[in-house]
Amino acid sequence: KMIKTLHDLLGKKGFRYMILAITKMDGDYEILNKRIAESKEITDLDSECENRRVIFGDNDKEIPAECLKRFDTELEKLVLKNRQDGLEYFTHNLYGKASA
Repeated sequence: KMIKTLHDLLGKKGFRYMILAITKMDGDYEILNKRIAESKEITDLDSECENRRVIFGDNDKEIPAECLKRFDTELEKLVLKNRQDGLEYFTHNLYGKASA
């Protein structure tokens, strides 16, 4: 239901601009992979997002530098890929109606 709601809201194209951000977890991607595999819905969402994901750590006060570095790397790859495909910016399908 979650993915359908996102599809309805953003359309398939919206997933090209998404990165899963995980909080309340240390930077262990093996554990994250196991947790994602335990839920079909999260596995499907991860797949729609082309497996772009970052862990922001388990510290309420500060995001660790290595987490921010990984986020920057994932974001740069996302922007570059979308730019190469001519889709640098996301525009909702109702944008034309709203701005007319």
